[in-house]
Amino acid sequence: MDIQPLLSRIQETYPEHYHKILNGYQSERPVTLRVNPLKLSREDFCDRLSRRGIEYERVSYYEQGAFYLQSLSSMLPPLYLSPNAKENILDMTAAPGGKTTQLYALSEGKALITACERDKMRFDRLSYNLNRQGATRVNAIKSDALQLNDFLRFDKILLDTPCTGTSTVQNGDNIHFSKEYL
Repeated sequence: MDIQPLLSRIQETYPEHYHKILNGYQSERPVTLRVNPLKLSREDFCDRLSRRGIEYERVSYYEQGAFYLQSLSSMLPPLYLSPNAKENILDMTAAPGGKTTQLYALSEGKALITACERDKMRFDRLSYNLNRQGATRVNAIKSDALQLNDFLRFDKILLDTPCTGTSTVQNGDNIHFSKEYL
């Protein structure tokens, strides 16, 4: 696929950051994951990695999470949102569930989370991941979050809008977006 439409759009939209963004696309990114404290302690997980001879590095500013392969940048919005027990939280575009399960784990399963996903296939993936990660009290709704009843109120809202996937582009990657989607 021709990457030129993406590069042109970035240069047009962010001229002062264009070269930094381009360098970011070309840099190597480590595989990152988070440990699900609802199922396994971080210490036990680190012990298991060490016993298997797998090298790892703990990120000092990330203290909680769930065992889930997830980019480090995707872990930051739930940390910023900082969910607490008994807060009513809406995840507007929840699939595949990484941020939703992280919100649940950060609140120790005590926040009231509503996770919306309008696409059937993505909703099924969300439901699977919620179940697998032990996020049993998340209210998953197959709906566009903008169509929710106005009666519903939330203390906090996470909106990680559906994207073009351009942040995951790396040098040599097979790119999965179109000029129309941009």
